[in-house]
Amino acid sequence: MRKMISHLMILSCIFYSANSFSVSVSVDKLKAAYILKFIPFITWEHGSTITLIGAQEEELLNSLNELISKKENIRIFKYTKHQNYSIVYLNCEHKLSQKKLLEYQESSTLLISSCEEDIDNGVMINFVVVDDKLKFKINNTSANNSKIKISSQLLKLALVVK
Repeated sequence: MRKMISHLMILSCIFYSANSFSVSVSVDKLKAAYILKFIPFITWEHGSTITLIGAQEEELLNSLNELISKKENIRIFKYTKHQNYSIVYLNCEHKLSQKKLLEYQESSTLLISSCEEDIDNGVMINFVVVDDKLKFKINNTSANNSKIKISSQLLKLALVVK
């Protein structure tokens, strides 16, 4: 419980002070920090102790790798369609087919994107920039359909919950 509270406090600090970091920290570094801080607030059906993250953007991959410690049970990979991931970050150029979306839902993969329309197309967490601050929306219905449980503590921090 204590660890969960400390994670929530750190996530809150990142969430509410993202604007102050905008000069010295890139958006990709902020996204990487958010993604890694989301993990304790997500429960996957498969209950794996190792979190596999797939992303396409090199800067985001580098930022994720910089932030994880060697002790953490997190592995970062360049995204390929043939890998099973716990989390997939999709860039705006990458559109999912309905077939691939269904595969991700069946495998309890958390989908994260920065494309505004993706929140209505099966993505569970969508990054948005509002007033020069990085925020996020959550589609909890999509998460539940994928048998992913998002903590109420994380839902409270979201800009929008569907």
